[in-house]
Parts: sequence; structure tokens; C-alpha cells
Amino acid sequence: ICMDQCMVDVGKNSSVKRWDKAILFGCREDGALQTADDIARLTDTISYEITTVLTRRVPRLYVD
Repeated sequence: ICMDQCMVDVGKNSSVKRWDKAILFGCREDGALQTADDIARLTDTISYEITTVLTRRVPRLYVD
């Protein structure tokens, strides 16, 4: 993690390209849901820490 940026290793054989959309937590287009709790478990922390470190520079999209 670098200030308010992060890097994700998508592997050598990935079809991901620059400017592809990435959903860190929420509901993906295929219906799969990843929560801040899920990410916290993977990174050995708490969900509060995951959600409070996002600065204003990170775009947000709120959906009802």
C-alpha cells in the first residue's frame, strides 16, 4: 500500500488490461458479493480499518 493507492497482482496470464474496472468491495456484475469484512479477513485486520483508509481521492459510486 502506498499512501492512498494500492497494487493488485492479477497474475501473468490475466486478461486484465489498463483502465479495466475493478470492484474492491460490493456486488460484481456476475452477482458475487465481496464485503469489507471479506477483505479484512484476507488482510488480517478489521473491516473498520478497510473502510476508513479510503481517502476522498478514491471515487465512490453509491447504488440503492
